[in-house]
Amino acid sequence: MAIQFGVLHPDRLLGLFLVSQLGPEEREEVREGREEIYQAWIEGAQTGDQEAENDSIIGSHQLAYNNKYTNFTAACVTFI
Repeated sequence: MAIQFGVLHPDRLLGLFLVSQLGPEEREEVREGREEIYQAWIEGAQTGDQEAENDSIIGSHQLAYNNKYTNFTAACVTFI
């Protein structure tokens, strides 16, 4: 909620400090997906390959937001 409030009303806060408990152990398929996203991001950054950069953004969106588009997720992608 705090992040969504910050996205919707950036003029009403100076910053956010977020704290989270440790999550459960990561499943193997999630770890592999995260590694694939990271490798695409590295490839795009090192070579300037726009397709690799786009793959990393799309993969991050799928991993972080379960590929559901909301105002919040649209704002995050626009910010990038």
